[in-house]
Amino acid sequence: MNNKLKIFLFGLSIVFGTLAGRAQSPAVQLNGNSLSIKQRINGQSLYTSIVFLNDDQVKINTSGEKPGKKKTQLPTAGIEVFDNGMEAILQSNQVKVVFDKKSQFLSIIRLPNEVLWKGYTEIISHPETEKQVIQLVAVECADEHYLGLGERLNGYDQKGKLVKMDLYDAWSHTDEKAYKSIPFYMSSRNYGVLVNSAEQLLFDMGAEKQDITKVTMRRPEIEWFLFANNSPLEVMEQYTDITGKNPLIPFWSLEPWYSRRRWNDTETAKKDIDQLDQYGIHFGVVLWESLLHEIRTEPDQVPTPFELIDYWHSKDKKVVFWDLTGQVQDTPENLKKYGYDKAPVKNYFLRDKNNNILEFSSSGETVNPDSGETSYMYIDSSNPHAMAWWMENIYGPKLRDDNGKSGPNGYNLDGVKIDFCELISKGLEDYVTYKPTPGIENVHSVMYAEEVYKRIQEIKPEGGITWTRGGGLGIQRGGIFWNGDRLRNFSQLKGTVLGLMAASISGLGYAGHDLGGYIKADDPEAEENYIRGAQFATFSPFFHDHGTAQAPREQNKYGRDNYGFYTRVRYNLIPYLSDLVVEANRRGWPMMRPMFYYHPNDQKTWKIDDQYYLGNDLLVAPVLAKGTSRIVYLPDGEWIDFWTHEKFSGNQSILVNKELNKIPVFVKKNSVLNLSLNKNLEIGGHFKHMDKHSLLTTYKLFSLEAGSTMLSEHKEKNPVLRIEHSENAANLFFENIEEDFALIIPQTLPSQIKINGAEFKASGEAFENANQGWKFDNLTSELKLKVKAVPNVTTYKIELVGLGSNKIQYVQGETVAEMDVPATPVVTKIEDWNGSVDLEFAKDDRLGERYVIGYGLNNSETADNRAYLNYGNKITIDGLENGKRYFFRIWAENQFHRSLETDWWLAHPTDEKRPVHTYDGKFLFIKGNHCTSKTTNDKGVKNYTFTVTADKASKVQLWIKRNQHLIHNDYDKWYKADILDLKKSDTITVEVAADHSLRELFIAPLGEDPFYKD
Repeated sequence: MNNKLKIFLFGLSIVFGTLAGRAQSPAVQLNGNSLSIKQRINGQSLYTSIVFLNDDQVKINTSGEKPGKKKTQLPTAGIEVFDNGMEAILQSNQVKVVFDKKSQFLSIIRLPNEVLWKGYTEIISHPETEKQVIQLVAVECADEHYLGLGERLNGYDQKGKLVKMDLYDAWSHTDEKAYKSIPFYMSSRNYGVLVNSAEQLLFDMGAEKQDITKVTMRRPEIEWFLFANNSPLEVMEQYTDITGKNPLIPFWSLEPWYSRRRWNDTETAKKDIDQLDQYGIHFGVVLWESLLHEIRTEPDQVPTPFELIDYWHSKDKKVVFWDLTGQVQDTPENLKKYGYDKAPVKNYFLRDKNNNILEFSSSGETVNPDSGETSYMYIDSSNPHAMAWWMENIYGPKLRDDNGKSGPNGYNLDGVKIDFCELISKGLEDYVTYKPTPGIENVHSVMYAEEVYKRIQEIKPEGGITWTRGGGLGIQRGGIFWNGDRLRNFSQLKGTVLGLMAASISGLGYAGHDLGGYIKADDPEAEENYIRGAQFATFSPFFHDHGTAQAPREQNKYGRDNYGFYTRVRYNLIPYLSDLVVEANRRGWPMMRPMFYYHPNDQKTWKIDDQYYLGNDLLVAPVLAKGTSRIVYLPDGEWIDFWTHEKFSGNQSILVNKELNKIPVFVKKNSVLNLSLNKNLEIGGHFKHMDKHSLLTTYKLFSLEAGSTMLSEHKEKNPVLRIEHSENAANLFFENIEEDFALIIPQTLPSQIKINGAEFKASGEAFENANQGWKFDNLTSELKLKVKAVPNVTTYKIELVGLGSNKIQYVQGETVAEMDVPATPVVTKIEDWNGSVDLEFAKDDRLGERYVIGYGLNNSETADNRAYLNYGNKITIDGLENGKRYFFRIWAENQFHRSLETDWWLAHPTDEKRPVHTYDGKFLFIKGNHCTSKTTNDKGVKNYTFTVTADKASKVQLWIKRNQHLIHNDYDKWYKADILDLKKSDTITVEVAADHSLRELFIAPLGEDPFYKD
């Protein structure tokens, strides 16, 4: 029988058979701070114990076996018990638990009378295993919505869905499959539920019947918690008190990560990173997935892999390696090296009931060791001796140094990316582990990542990192995480945001992703998606660039400038983000916080799935579709645009229209942002990578209202700002200051500034290079001050004299920003080429619009063939037939309007052009359609020929750019081809496979490449 059908039928038997199965009266006992219930259901006994862990946190245990007596210190103050004959009641100052003896329903009520949960517990036959198990049923849920349950990619709200606590390689999925499944959810009634089991539970969140939810266990017992605190943040703190807090990760892990699956060699890798630094695109962490392979197979290349690791360290970059999750391949070499055929090492791996090591295929299926199939063994992560052995023999040599450097005896790497966490076979009954671990399939990676993270800190006192893909309950204890392989389009980017928000709700303080997606750089949306992805990554927990092109060096200048700007903004935000790390560690609060965390009584915020808080002060609304506008909901309060300082009132939705290179971000009024800025105090301003640690601590104030604010939570002595008002001045007291600092106040210009009673002189044009001084920046309308710390002085009083109102005079933003009808495009050039046409337009700064090119062989076909130009002013339309006449008509459109169309343009693609290209000895780009001739054989292979002249003969390097990658894990679309002896007049022929086309050719002296040349 189909499993879903079986679940449905069992559900029916429960709903209609409840009262009949519970005909026998329950036995109820009230004892100080607990309620105990014994029920007979369908001839079987159920024992339930209910206690308060505090005033707003209820713990419920139900089992088919009578519980033993436990001595547990539980709160008794304020706990009351009642039994009126009809009901047994356990009540705290905030919550009442009521057991109705007749219906045998349990209700949990937030006082005075807000019913949060009502339902009962049942024994059923499990739909998959057919064993007797517990099922927890909640009723009267029609109006509820459920958020969390792990990193869900199938939508934000799990209402109406059947969710299984299982792990999958969920790359690009939009269904129920997930890398992370966690049995915790938040209800729109503003409470949380944790089912404390790592096993493959079934959560029916109204899939069968809208007003009923069911949790089906794997055994005849359940322990669950209901968190009734009015603050979702407090609920998160209580939840992580039980399941574990996020570790205090090293702050360097907040820097931008640059990750690649492969470079061709160490020389290419070195040059790529050097070029990024040179062009102001800053990264603090390098992750080369095939680095260990390079060490094994190409140890003598120049530079050697060890020399490259040392070089990157000398440039103040951390280096992380990639690995599978606790797997060792079963080979004769490994058997000889590790001796896992004998104790004690044999007992360090997952085994079956006959004490044989279990072996798995690369896809996670069990393998017969004698089959000859490639197989892997999993370390028993529940065994501390096994993990100590693992860290000493497997990871230790990679993490330890070799006499202070990287070498064969110690690679001196800084952390590990832990991949493929979800491939252990599911449902096996005969796993043997050191510590009994029900649900090992879901928590193997949890225990592994947690243990690896802890032991890395012992090897790396300055802090090492783990970067993990999948796991179950408690995964937040194991470092930082990413949400697997996503495609490079906007639909998948939206899914990434949904997944990260769901993971954050489920307790992952450090939820990350692959910037802009992992694969499919050939997607038509890839370029714009990558621009938006960089912006989203900057204002998310982690900035991790991984996957296929277009990497920064392959973008056009607009894309590179956007990318570089946001890597620098990321560095500006690191002090602010560091405080969020401290909060995640101390309180369990995720860095990325859904809107309802701060506005639980605003029901709109429970439905918003595309904007979030980054920490307490920043509201981030990433653009997740083509274009430059989106609707943003501003909740209660006053909000200031992060970029323009416009002020907006809350409790409204606004249409935000930003340039393509800006992400909508709003700051809560009264916020003080803790930033690190360059000498000119510029957001996104340029600095040298090696100067990143000397960026100036800067506090940006968005209010001058009286009060006190802690400026940082990650310093030994946390600085505090206290603001007081006198008759004609705002007085700012900065306390616990032990370093130089700066101050930015938007749209504020006092008549005089004093520091500790002395007049503070304006710096004027010398401000950037001055250690101390102030200026009013007319470009950004900001007051900027730099203060040089004085020895033995930790308190600084800054008087802003002559402020009439002691308020920042923000410009009031428009409630709705109108989008104009775009102008009709102006075509400046249309040029016929071989099987193609080049179009050029008059302008490039199109705000909120794209150009649509409709074309065909006659007027009526223009709607059937379309090309899109999202930014830039040039486009090539290819795939046309030579000798035919094509009609073109062009218009511009934004999200709401469409321009008038141009007049008809005519084009005649031709193979009669014989262009001659001149190489000047520096470099030469040639578009693929600007060839002398192009032929295609009967197998579809294309031959392009190009005519080139030069002043003199020379050796040159030929590069080619195809329309797509050769294989998905190649680094970029530019490929180094042949070295040519170029004559003064020469012909170059390029052969391209049937399913590819040639986009561009690059000719340059040896050692030059096509990157950053535009």
